[in-house]
Amino acid sequence: MRIGILGGTFDPIHIGHIQPAKQVFKEFSLDKLLVIPAHKPPHKNTTNTTTEHRVNMVEIVCENEADFVLDKREIQRATLSYTIDTIKEIKKEYPNGELYFIMGMDSLLSFTCWYQWQDILARCNLIVNTRPGFDLSTVNTDTQTLLNGHQVKQKNKNIKKNIGNIYLNQSENLNISSTKIRKNISNNISCQAWLPLPILEYIKLHQLYR
Repeated sequence: MRIGILGGTFDPIHIGHIQPAKQVFKEFSLDKLLVIPAHKPPHKNTTNTTTEHRVNMVEIVCENEADFVLDKREIQRATLSYTIDTIKEIKKEYPNGELYFIMGMDSLLSFTCWYQWQDILARCNLIVNTRPGFDLSTVNTDTQTLLNGHQVKQKNKNIKKNIGNIYLNQSENLNISSTKIRKNISNNISCQAWLPLPILEYIKLHQLYR
């Protein structure tokens, strides 16, 4: 079984999260995509709405996307949530599964600063969504060294292991961010093009980000 893992604060979840994840699901022939809302991410001090609202919005998306599965393990932790802890738990549940952790290029650029990042690569693969035409020569030295040792081409038939690979996946360039959405909502600017209708309705119903 090939399992995708998509984590984030999802404050709120939007098209920029959903569309690239759907593309990855298809391109990498995944069997399941776990969508994992973060409760206390180590790199962020706070979120802008409650954990309950963020989880509810992810649940709405998962109900409308047959291949997406809401995974609540991180929000149920009382401590800071590290990616390695989540990867270890999922690997125990699927000992023979191939794990594919999905991230953006901004996350890859700081990946070598993540807690126990080597152990993450020892248990899963990374799929990095990057925009078409991204110039790899501009990445920092640590990231370039990381790619030199782990990057593989998606269609490479000579891959002999199912962990520790880094795939750069060219996804549609969607210039959307949760920060921009929250700012627009607070200023009464429409975000209809960036949010699925059920999420937009949920935000309006509960007067979020006002």
